[in-house]
Amino acid sequence: MKKIIILFIAMSISLSFSSCGKAQNNAEADGETFAAPYEVMLSGIEIGEVYSFERFEDKIILIGGGIGDTGATTVKVLTFDSEGVLTGDTILVNPDDEDEYTLNWTSFAVDSRGNIWMSAEKRERAVGPESTEASLNKESCLYCFGGDGGILKTIRLDNVTLGNYPLSNANSKMFVGNDGRFYIYGYDFFERYLIILDENGNMLCEINDPNIKNILKLPDGQVCAGVERNTGDGFGMEIVEINAEKGGYGGREYYYPVSDSSTVFVGGNDVFDLLECNADGVYGHNTENKTREELLNWTERGINGRERYQSGLLDGITLFGDRYVYALLYEYSGNSSAANRITRDTKTTLIKINAAEKPADTHTKTITAAALYDDDVLEQMIWNFNLAGGEYKTELKTYAADASGDALTLFNLDVLAGNMPDVVFFSKDAPFKSYASKGLFADLYELFDKDPDTDKGDYLPNILKIFETNGGLYAFAPSFNVQTVIGKASDVGNKPGWTWKEYFSLISGRPEGTIPIANDFYIPTTREWAFRLAVRMRIFDFVDYEKGKCYFTGDDFTGLFRIADAYPPGGNGIETFDLKNGNPLLLYSALSGFGDASTTRYEALFGDEITYIGYPADGKSNGSAADFWTPFSISSNAAEKDGAWSFIKYLLTDYQDTAGDNSFGTLAGFPVKITALDGYIQKVLDDYQPNDFYRQPEEKDYRKIVELISEITVSYEWEPRLSAIIEEESAYYFAGQKTTDEVTAVIQNRVSLYLAETG
Repeated sequence: MKKIIILFIAMSISLSFSSCGKAQNNAEADGETFAAPYEVMLSGIEIGEVYSFERFEDKIILIGGGIGDTGATTVKVLTFDSEGVLTGDTILVNPDDEDEYTLNWTSFAVDSRGNIWMSAEKRERAVGPESTEASLNKESCLYCFGGDGGILKTIRLDNVTLGNYPLSNANSKMFVGNDGRFYIYGYDFFERYLIILDENGNMLCEINDPNIKNILKLPDGQVCAGVERNTGDGFGMEIVEINAEKGGYGGREYYYPVSDSSTVFVGGNDVFDLLECNADGVYGHNTENKTREELLNWTERGINGRERYQSGLLDGITLFGDRYVYALLYEYSGNSSAANRITRDTKTTLIKINAAEKPADTHTKTITAAALYDDDVLEQMIWNFNLAGGEYKTELKTYAADASGDALTLFNLDVLAGNMPDVVFFSKDAPFKSYASKGLFADLYELFDKDPDTDKGDYLPNILKIFETNGGLYAFAPSFNVQTVIGKASDVGNKPGWTWKEYFSLISGRPEGTIPIANDFYIPTTREWAFRLAVRMRIFDFVDYEKGKCYFTGDDFTGLFRIADAYPPGGNGIETFDLKNGNPLLLYSALSGFGDASTTRYEALFGDEITYIGYPADGKSNGSAADFWTPFSISSNAAEKDGAWSFIKYLLTDYQDTAGDNSFGTLAGFPVKITALDGYIQKVLDDYQPNDFYRQPEEKDYRKIVELISEITVSYEWEPRLSAIIEEESAYYFAGQKTTDEVTAVIQNRVSLYLAETG
């Protein structure tokens, strides 16, 4: 399965190849001619990992790893002229042809003469079992290559490191300034280093600054650092000249407010000193008068600027004049890990964007969508719908972007004022069941029935049932994950679902200190955590929004405290899992897709056959719950109800097939459409990368999860106001200050008042 990613500055933007084909044709509307979104200059470039994309005079130089006929990785240098036409294709000569050594390289740069420099570690090959990492001879070098790919010069670097890391650190970047000096930047988690070497490879200075985000070269050859600063009014990026004589920073400084963490600056040209790239587009900066000009908007070009993929590429965009922007489409196969990126069918495409001309907008009507908070997955959905063209486009409003108040309160004020958006996307902050009971939303079943191209029978019937209110479907979701509990089949049996009696029978008699259920995400398994989990898995057993009633004073809810009492008081749980030996005994986990929910993973953890037993539910469910991603509703008074349905229909049909794409921003979790769920299994089987930890999965392993999904009857909920009441009052019990009867009586009273207020 292919992924296509537009790369620029440690950030990537995906685009379908169908768009690439359309991009070469001009569109016409109302007799007016518009520019194509972009022009493909060269596709199918046999370069895997892209190491450098740098402008030199009137040329673009692309350096990357390619796959030779023998399967060995080589370094290719491609040269393009200012029109984007390929003028040179060179393979760098291997600096070391001795069989006993290998090279580990990551950093490349172009000097003022157009020569290519490579930073690499020369490493002795391991021979025999006696060879260890410490015993192998290593040395760092700088290699200079001429235009024909041959070696012009070698500089051995003795005792030169990036802080505590070797110079060949995988996260490093290098520039050669017009002064002939080498500027090398590297990072690892919170440690960031920048070193300056003279033309002979001698260390001049080192900067250790955790706020360095990137380095760049200005048009005059001066190398600068992009440093994140907080001026008190918010974060921004300061472009600071690097000065070896001053031991670090020195000279010109330029500060730019930056609101998006994905924003990165790169060197410009004779028109703009700097280029700014962020999730919205590309901007040109003039450092003298502090002007900023938008060059292009990604969405207008059919490119999704909201999709971020950390590729390791530090710059994949450049500009000629004030018109032509060049960028890379990076296509790789299957697994997205760095170790698997370079394969024989890896390809790269160079595109050219005419920034001076705008492409046509084919949409004629707009529908409004609203969400409480920013959501990258939701933004991806909207972007794909808009890219598909058609009569309607969707514009998103997020209430959290308004600093004037609480997001949910602001949404409620819009509802009261009659400003309901056409489509509403919910989070757990919003009690959509309560809203649905008030008649605020359209019945989606009626819209299904009116549309001859849709059939509600195409969707998981039990998931539809979860969303029903009084027989109507006033909310639904495109996907979900599964909250469940996993145990050894030898302990809990082979069939999901069990009772509290069976649960307590299992945990009784276990050694002191045994944790009944631990969290797969290493969250401390305290008594409070165990109680919260129990409430979340069963909240609708105790709250009925349709009737406006709650049931917290019975033995059923009181029993949840007994569950928590099985955990060590005041403890932080366990730091390491020993599931094979029964501590913890069970594992709570969120299955968020077939790719990371393979039965084989849990078999390896438990060392035995496993069962998705779920949470004890006394026959009320199979013990597992659906946790929905971005559930949506259509306003009953939507100004554009047909348009709102066209958007929702897209999410429930075409977009369902993006499940399992494994790239940021596609459909998250399990799709609700039955055929999409089946297709997802096949994608995972086709793309599986063998490893040494788990056995090769079979289709039956994934069908086991499908069987679990098909029997889920409850959702996983944790409404903030409701949860706050329960947590506040239950704290008195865990502190030993109140009995369960006293606590549940107060919870019953407070939740009853809350339901009356919201009713």
